Amino acid sequence: MAHLRKPLTAAVALNASICVVEVAAGIGATSESLVADGVHNVSDQLGLVFLLLAFVASRGLSRNPIRTANLLNSCGLVAVCALVAFRAMARFA
Repeated sequence: MAHLRKPLTAAVALNASICVVEVAAGIGATSESLVADGVHNVSDQLGLVFLLLAFVASRGLSRNPIRTANLLNSCGLVAVCALVAFRAMARFA
């Protein structure tokens, strides 16, 4: 499993840079969809970080970070969907 740490670390760094650029571009362009996708990428970032911690942690502790990462990713997706739906209804009104 140690051979998977380098690509996973690179994925964490790449996703973090994408999050920052996407949120900054969304704020600069006043695009709610870019900001919402950036927030969704933040939840993916948390999942990747917990997965990386699961690889680093001992074998007995690896299930809890993975479960927590899945839970946080799911909560992030629900929150982004609710925000996009709310903003869409506000634009229609």
